[in-house]
Amino acid sequence: MEKDGWDALRPHEMLELALCHALPRQDAADAARALLERFGGLGPVFDAPEEALVRVPGVTGAMAEWISLTGGIMRAYRDLLADDELRLSCYREVHRYLARWEPDPPDGMWVLYVDFGFSLITYARMGGEDDWWRPRNVRDMVKEALATGARYAVFVRFAGARADMDAGEFEHLAAIACALDAMDVDIMDCVLVSEGGPRSMNRDGRLNFDFERADVVSLRERYLSE
Repeated sequence: MEKDGWDALRPHEMLELALCHALPRQDAADAARALLERFGGLGPVFDAPEEALVRVPGVTGAMAEWISLTGGIMRAYRDLLADDELRLSCYREVHRYLARWEPDPPDGMWVLYVDFGFSLITYARMGGEDDWWRPRNVRDMVKEALATGARYAVFVRFAGARADMDAGEFEHLAAIACALDAMDVDIMDCVLVSEGGPRSMNRDGRLNFDFERADVVSLRERYLSE
């Protein structure tokens, strides 16, 4: 393994290694083989939705969640390697990046994690259109921000025909902004993507969360002016 890396492992061994994080100190060999038999390969396994994964004998909800999370991370880093222009320092760059997700955009709320130099680190789905603000999803988002060492976050909500965020959703977003502020992570934008195209809530002047730090004001001015 040290010499040959992943090439030293067979597909079911690779999957079993990934599952050991979801099932510490438990044997995941049978579940790994069942998944590969059902979906036909590692790629389809990591691309499969959780509801399809749990229908495979021996696959628990925790395993399905871990596979889905791992697949999202793999896709994110694959995209990072495919493009050298991944700076997201202004809303125009964010909108250009999101155009890559067409013509088949995902659904729900996503978070783009950005480093001190405004380079994209990774992205992850936070939850569905109607449940992204739930505590479990917020907790996972905070854990991902800490794990990646993010300095900034960009929220992206895909909502089809619904082009705006209601008052209740905005309150949830403001509460999340407070939680991130305590971790020195600033929200650069929340982009609402609908059938009419993307809308920047920052550019619309709707992300003023009353944080009076000078660096937050400077960030907003830079984000909107470039």
